[in-house]
Amino acid sequence: MTHSCPSCDGKGRIEYGRSGQSIVCYLCDGAGQVTKQVLVRVERGRELSRLRVNAGVSLRELAKQARINPTVLTDVEHGRAEASAHVTAAYARFGTR
Repeated sequence: MTHSCPSCDGKGRIEYGRSGQSIVCYLCDGAGQVTKQVLVRVERGRELSRLRVNAGVSLRELAKQARINPTVLTDVEHGRAEASAHVTAAYARFGTR
């Protein structure tokens, strides 16, 4: 279950684990301010997502081709995680078809 983060005016999301315990917002880390580094990570993820979608490749298909867990790609595309060199290479490979 996710809810808008009240600390950063709803820009981020707070996720709740199975036990109902909240996990801190991935954008503001509970501080209420989103850093430039996080904004860059989110924009980079959005761009990678656009690249994949424009190429007509599903997230699962890309994950299978690159032998990467689809959850990792989802986290990168949503700005929750940095793209490793392996992940970046996966997007670059199909983006140049």
